[in-house]
Amino acid sequence: MHTARTARPEAARFLAVVARVISGQRAAIAILLALPAGFLYSGTATLRSYRAMLEAPPASGRLATIDEALGPASMSGADLQHDVALAGWGADEDIVVTGDSSISPQKLMRVYYCASYVLYPRRVWVSPVKSGGPRLPTVPHGVRHALVVEAETIRLVDWQ
Repeated sequence: MHTARTARPEAARFLAVVARVISGQRAAIAILLALPAGFLYSGTATLRSYRAMLEAPPASGRLATIDEALGPASMSGADLQHDVALAGWGADEDIVVTGDSSISPQKLMRVYYCASYVLYPRRVWVSPVKSGGPRLPTVPHGVRHALVVEAETIRLVDWQ
């Protein structure tokens, strides 16, 4: 038979087991409540990504990304090709892309990469003009043509 002394430790053990079960149940309830929130979040993120993937492309065509990059200069890739052809610059001519110190290096490099692509097989160089530096940039020997990047335009210049 159980005495008072043996009943107390058993009761304490029983209460400890009950406390663990209750805390486990609280954790299980917390997990069960967090699951729908996680599913809702991931479902919303999935819908947003599908919406972004299924939107119409911004532009299409052979020079679509070039036209977007040259947009701030109010010129398209076809316009640049046409202007160079009208200027009579041959396919074996070298061209330098330059701009004054007010033109950001990012814009100058963007025009350089676009011109390299659009004006192929011509060799295209880039040469920024430093503030306070010489009026004309330093260019490789034999380069007679330049694309001068200005705030909102690109000028074609002959250095003959």
